[in-house]
Amino acid sequence: MATVLTRTHHLVGRFFAWWLAELTALVPRRLRRLARPGAPILVVEPSRGEVRFRLFRGERAREVGRVNLEGKDALEQRRAVAAAAKPVSLSKTEVALRLPAEQALRRTLDLPWMTDSDLRQALFFQIDRQTPFAPEEVCFDYRVSGRDPGAKRVTVEMTVVPRRVVDDAVAVASGWGLRPAIVDVAGEDPDAAPVLNLLSEAGEPAAKTWSPLNTALALVALGLAALLVYVPLDRQRTAAETLVARVAEAQAQADEVIHLREEVERLDRESRFLAEEKRDYASVLAILDELTKTLPDHTWLFELKIQGREVRIAGYSSAASRLIGVIGNSSLFETPRFRSSVTQDPRSGLERFNLSFEIAERGGER
Repeated sequence: MATVLTRTHHLVGRFFAWWLAELTALVPRRLRRLARPGAPILVVEPSRGEVRFRLFRGERAREVGRVNLEGKDALEQRRAVAAAAKPVSLSKTEVALRLPAEQALRRTLDLPWMTDSDLRQALFFQIDRQTPFAPEEVCFDYRVSGRDPGAKRVTVEMTVVPRRVVDDAVAVASGWGLRPAIVDVAGEDPDAAPVLNLLSEAGEPAAKTWSPLNTALALVALGLAALLVYVPLDRQRTAAETLVARVAEAQAQADEVIHLREEVERLDRESRFLAEEKRDYASVLAILDELTKTLPDHTWLFELKIQGREVRIAGYSSAASRLIGVIGNSSLFETPRFRSSVTQDPRSGLERFNLSFEIAERGGER
């Protein structure tokens, strides 16, 4: 009898270990890190032939080593990195690869109020407007820097890095024997813990789906465990527990239907919003193409800024006063105006100008 009970407790322990692991896998990595604020993170910072290793616990950080890679082949680099990271238990520590700030492009955007779950998809469609890259060519992440409930607006700082840069950096780290779970970018505070993860989409495995079959199997396994360990061999109580399990399963299915209905409504709102965003405004490439066609000969620019619908240009021209009319005749632009007076450049003899205009809505339809 004692042997049977021992085996039963062993099987129950294994079941609960599996069950907790499955539940943990359903939680996104970013939330798992929030649930363990003290979890250690080893930040690896390659820069100019040197690699710096710092261990973060919460907001506290300490340097654990440095490695000079100059003159070392791949095997020597791997050994040197292993020696520098030896004080850290990599099996219990997340590895974060920190890229230099000059390899990233940052943009601050003012967007309509939306939930955090919708922000990433909205920013995805902003990439080709705010950067010279296509969305599939980059890795990106963001942080919310401000919310205005009254105006229903949210301010977001988006960080974009070319995907090939991230892939190359991860490949180099893998050659050192490291497996980065996080790739962030150096910010204004070099001693700050990682707040971004450029692998949040491409580098993180998709969360497991909790299907109705898994739900049913988990409920059945829980019922059997309770029957074997805690529930006396009583028919009435067994029947009552079976009924409770069926009610719980029916409730789970009802909750799933409600969740799916809310998800459909959210996706419908999201698709309409993103479609309007793509329809209403022209892309950066379209703006550059139109400017190239519109500006007359003997006119060149040394400054071009795009912020929302407003475009600002500055440069030199042999006839700057004609630019208002030329830009105003474009189907893509409207309301051109000089931002400062036109001046004569003494060296080139050309007129220096500084003007702005707005992008017409609906891609130039008037």
